[in-house]
Amino acid sequence: MKFICKSIGYIFIASFLNLNYTFSQNVCSEVLKKANKLYDDGQLLKVEPILFDCIRDGFSKPEKVQAYRLITLCHLFNDADSAAKENMLRILLTDPEFKPNPALDPSEFITLYNKFRTPPIYSLGIVAGANVNLPYLINPYGINNTTKDKGSFEQAFGFQVGLGIDLLIKSKLHFNSGLFFINKGISFSQNINQFGVLKSEENQTSLEIPLQLRFYLFNTKLTPFIQAGISGNLLLVSNSILTRSNNTLDALIQGAAIDMLPQRNILTYNFLFGGGLKYKLKYSFIILDCRYALGMMNYSNTTKKYESNELTYRYGYVDPSFSIDNLSISVGYFLSFYKPKLVRLKND
Repeated sequence: MKFICKSIGYIFIASFLNLNYTFSQNVCSEVLKKANKLYDDGQLLKVEPILFDCIRDGFSKPEKVQAYRLITLCHLFNDADSAAKENMLRILLTDPEFKPNPALDPSEFITLYNKFRTPPIYSLGIVAGANVNLPYLINPYGINNTTKDKGSFEQAFGFQVGLGIDLLIKSKLHFNSGLFFINKGISFSQNINQFGVLKSEENQTSLEIPLQLRFYLFNTKLTPFIQAGISGNLLLVSNSILTRSNNTLDALIQGAAIDMLPQRNILTYNFLFGGGLKYKLKYSFIILDCRYALGMMNYSNTTKKYESNELTYRYGYVDPSFSIDNLSISVGYFLSFYKPKLVRLKND
């Protein structure tokens, strides 16, 4: 019985509070209508005082923006520039994506708005996508005559996932970076003395930090962009499954995955270029990012080519010198963070 009474009490209190909130909202909606009427009638000095209590507690977010807009207009027409700037800032702090309406707002209001920094100063997001790796041979190595068969690479697919950051530099120019885990596949095959075929299916996981400039072509809801920069790559894992066939004996040699890290240069870098599309949402955006990474370093550690007896004698594999280009397509979702600020002080 005691529990039932408590429950009824809680329900009564919640209902009362909700009713009180609804009543407060209705009262403040009427206050906003009255303030608009006073503004239209030219009674500018009466507008701010009647809005104060509801701004503090009672207005919804859109209503608060409307209230600050009215107050800003009143101060502009009373030549109270400092107070107008303060209230324009309050508008942007309440709704950072507020935009004046040229059909309704006077030119003085729009001019004041244009003196503020309104774009997000940075955006954080999560990015994921797929890539295709394009390894290319720099110098061939092997136990056979490599002038007859240098070996060849094939395209292989992978994926990437990570966190991105987009920083405003100026207007449409942004700095873009992040931290990404990149998975790459490397497929290599080579004939061995015309008696057999060696195949290596290598899988790599690396940590990548891109540093690039991104230029947004327009300030529209759907905006194309171009980008260029560099990326640093730290190789974390590299394993390869090798097979060696013998045509004369109809035999196949294959074993467990082999750690290829000793054969690899752990740190590499790429040149990046590409573009994409940005789709603007409320306080966020979705991005489609296409980029080409041009490999600038040899992935093979030239001092370690003959140090693995298993690679050399069991499989007949000597690591070729090679680099990797990478084409990736990613989709990301970013949240934007704002810090509106008065930045244009000339002619104030």
